Amino acid sequence: MLVAAEVALACALLVSSALLVRTVGHMMDTPMGVSADDVLVTTVQLTPPSMPAGTPNRERWLPAADTHARILDAIRQQPGVSGAGASNFLPMEIGWRQPFVLDGQPWPARPDDAAQAQMHSASDGYFEAMGAELVAGRAFSAFDGPDSTGVVVVNESFARRYLPQGRHVGTVIRLMATAIGPLGLNLKATSAHNPGGLPFEVVGIIRDERNVPLGQTTEPAFYTSTRQFPFSEAFIAVRAADTSTALAAIREGLREAAPQVPMATARTWGGRFAARTAEPRLLMVLLLFFGGLAALLAALGVYGLLSWAVTQRTRELAIRLTLGAQPATVGGLVLGQSAVLIAAGLLAGLAMVAAAERALTRVLFEVSPTDPASMAVAAGPLVGAALVACLPPALKAMRVNPVDGLRAE
Repeated sequence: MLVAAEVALACALLVSSALLVRTVGHMMDTPMGVSADDVLVTTVQLTPPSMPAGTPNRERWLPAADTHARILDAIRQQPGVSGAGASNFLPMEIGWRQPFVLDGQPWPARPDDAAQAQMHSASDGYFEAMGAELVAGRAFSAFDGPDSTGVVVVNESFARRYLPQGRHVGTVIRLMATAIGPLGLNLKATSAHNPGGLPFEVVGIIRDERNVPLGQTTEPAFYTSTRQFPFSEAFIAVRAADTSTALAAIREGLREAAPQVPMATARTWGGRFAARTAEPRLLMVLLLFFGGLAALLAALGVYGLLSWAVTQRTRELAIRLTLGAQPATVGGLVLGQSAVLIAAGLLAGLAMVAAAERALTRVLFEVSPTDPASMAVAAGPLVGAALVACLPPALKAMRVNPVDGLRAE
């Protein structure tokens, strides 16, 4: 019972660890939707200029949209820069969730009943700088200003869930958002009350850019142009020949276009991603370490218990040898009985994992609690270690001296 119980507990621990390791691996391998490891990212924070009381919000926020555009234009003109753009959110960050309706559909009586999607604001050049793939239509351009047609770019999840089949690009959606707190303003809004929503035409579809933390499913999202929906804070992404060139371009661009705007710490997107995923990677290392330690302890425990059991059976084994049993037969008997105990422990351990299926499902990502690969990876080394631990007791049984055994008691 001790042998079987120890193997069962070790099996349950190893299988659970293997499932969690595969979960972390799947999370780390999940596509980000961008190719921007060497893209340098920094933050700029604008303050709307002081204007006389009663100045319309639109007039207060137009300078912010123009300042962002000037900063990006100045950065693009620096030598060695191949792309630059800005967004109010980076990948793996959750955008503002906003209600919308397709053009021609009435707004629900209750706002909570309207469809919702994440809203991001991105500049022209942002998708190109971050290496996001455009699958249909076009990205934003410098002509998508506050006085031109309202436009949005949507991700594939949004297109699959909400847009009519066959006419994704060109579909018009209506937004109710005129402002988002003190952070951003919809320059297309002409009044504070828009019962029918503001029309925005879908001009492009991009490959899903991960807009949630690791371990969650990418959500539908639409992107407005920063020239039409600017935010005071923006992440500037610069793709250049190397990091030092990108850093110098950002500094020079800010000095030329907005010398009063401070520059925050700049890091590559690859560095930011590594920092964001440090905890999952540490968890994987710890799981591998403690899983291996559990297998080692289980092997040592099985060896100790079986060796003790063979010592207790010294007289029985001596009698078998005296009556003519071959040493190999006695060793095989001990090994076979040990294998039965190990098999029973494995079955009990797998039963424990099955009983905890509901709890495991809550923490697993793209891995089933009954994943055969995880069970094989966990149970295989454990079986091997346990069988190796059985060999010394079996050899000990083969070397029992019949005379000493019969005199043992």
